[in-house]
Amino acid sequence: MHENPDDSAAYLAARSGPDAWSAATADRGGASRILAVETVKPPQRIADALQLGAAERAVVRRRLMLIEDKPVEIANSWYPELLAHGTPLADPKKIKGGAPAVIAALGLALAYADEEVELESAPNAEEAQLLQVPPDKRVARLFRTAYTGDDTPVEVTDSLMLPAGRVLQYRIEVG
Repeated sequence: MHENPDDSAAYLAARSGPDAWSAATADRGGASRILAVETVKPPQRIADALQLGAAERAVVRRRLMLIEDKPVEIANSWYPELLAHGTPLADPKKIKGGAPAVIAALGLALAYADEEVELESAPNAEEAQLLQVPPDKRVARLFRTAYTGDDTPVEVTDSLMLPAGRVLQYRIEVG
């Protein structure tokens, strides 16, 4: 089965096998590398999206996504510390089935996500180095907040991706 690595719904579904990126890019030499997993005071935009108070912290999982050993995306996923502490979300290891599997195991069901796509973002120096591009190279930024059915945000993913070869595909249900 071929999955689209740019289909956001795949990243929100609990899985029993490989994570969504690995499954979607296996035929193209896809892989991911964990850069860091830390508990920190998040930037204001992340704190606002997760509805965190001023003193609350978040767990961030920073990953570099690769195709044929070439970096194509930096994915930073953020979780409220109260949710992630003591779970695989806070461990610096790959998660079988991805983060949605952990969220489901906690008894939470992701119901929907809001996404913002910025097509003319500029990477900072560290991001440019990780993506192996000049600092003036334009990249796409995807900012996704995933919610439970009671409108509680449980995950924010802030991804910076090289636009070449990427197609963001959406289905919008009306009514």
